[in-house]
Amino acid sequence: MGQNKEELGQLLAFIEILVKQPGNEEFVARLQDIILKYYQNNIGELTHFLSCVNTLVQQPGNDEFVTGLQSIVSKKYPQKVHNSELDTYLKLQRDKCKRKARKYYKDISNASLKTQLIEDHAKMLWYRSVDDVENYFNYVNFQIENIVNYYLSSIDFHSKILANPTDYIHHLVVTPGKYELDIDCNKDFFKTTSSGIVRLPYNKVKTLWSKIWIWAVCTGNEHLVISQANNIASIITIRNSNNHRDSRIPNTISADYWKNLEDDSNYGFILMILKYFRNSII
Repeated sequence: MGQNKEELGQLLAFIEILVKQPGNEEFVARLQDIILKYYQNNIGELTHFLSCVNTLVQQPGNDEFVTGLQSIVSKKYPQKVHNSELDTYLKLQRDKCKRKARKYYKDISNASLKTQLIEDHAKMLWYRSVDDVENYFNYVNFQIENIVNYYLSSIDFHSKILANPTDYIHHLVVTPGKYELDIDCNKDFFKTTSSGIVRLPYNKVKTLWSKIWIWAVCTGNEHLVISQANNIASIITIRNSNNHRDSRIPNTISADYWKNLEDDSNYGFILMILKYFRNSII
């Protein structure tokens, strides 16, 4: 399927056009029936249509489904499958996301950081436009993690922790009674050995919450992290659930909540959080 990756991208863009055109109800219904057989609990509304198709075509073992899907589209609209409309549409959408991303990070001075942030932000915008919640949060997380790591690399945070150790300990309430966590940067960034206390570099510590709390204390954004703990937890939890599984970690904040939102107002808080992180390194 690697060889057909770009073709599948074009196919998804074309499907997006089809579902918006009047008179294609029979085509859409038939395609939904196929998808329902695989994802009965994931298709509540047509807004999730592209996300489900995207998931299906990426999974190994679905070659027969992809072939059938291509066959349906080719037979119904042969004149459009082979012209340049799909390429043009897809390129315009991706270029639009890239332009917005460049503008968003235009004031970042570090060239390599700026390039990566722009790439991740553009992908974040793209996945949001096709209602792919999991990948949207993946790329929000990548940006925050990248910014926090860059910030920690630019300051002597170990000395700050040693000077005021209690400032870097916090009991964070995410979802009262369900999801609370204790952050202790003293334990995460220092290791006691027979030779004494060893300072652990930021890139050796995997706990993003501790990194975020150091960032919050050093930039005066403790209130932001406390007040937006639930949204930050969504960013971290959904990203983690996409990359690995651990039954010991409570999955009280899932992608299903965001998929079932009746409006997009809550996504504004996610973008607000990202803006605070961005502004801390400008």
